[in-house]
Amino acid sequence: DINECLLRNGHGGCQDKCVNTIGGYTCSCENLPNTKLAKDGHSCEPIELCSTNNGGCSNTCHDTIGNWI
Repeated sequence: DINECLLRNGHGGCQDKCVNTIGGYTCSCENLPNTKLAKDGHSCEPIELCSTNNGGCSNTCHDTIGNWI
């Protein structure tokens, strides 16, 4: 088994966390707050924080990358 996660400073083919498996690897976004794994299985994308309960904001909620204002 080749450890693909050793590439790119331990990220392998992942934007964030890479976990080596037999014959491949899996990615996660657990180290990037308020993000989730994108459909491509490698990239992380922001969670739409404003979509539920207006993000807890009393005024207009605006999603930014991994945060809301």
